[in-house]
Amino acid sequence: MDDFFSFDLNFKRICFSVVVGFFMIAFSFFVVWVILIYLPRAERIKEIKESNLLIKEFYREKGLPMPEHILSSEEF
Repeated sequence: MDDFFSFDLNFKRICFSVVVGFFMIAFSFFVVWVILIYLPRAERIKEIKESNLLIKEFYREKGLPMPEHILSSEEF
């Protein structure tokens, strides 16, 4: 009968270890996603906004009509 209880304790410990390992792996994937995908994309969007502002200022100074792709890019 003691073997059964020790198996139950080991089973709970194994399940707990698997759950903790799963969360560690999921958190690692999340950190990699933020570093490799989210941050560069946010930086690129920031660069696009800055360049669009410079282009808008240029067109306003020259009195030229604004290009359509600049007008539609404000959704970023």
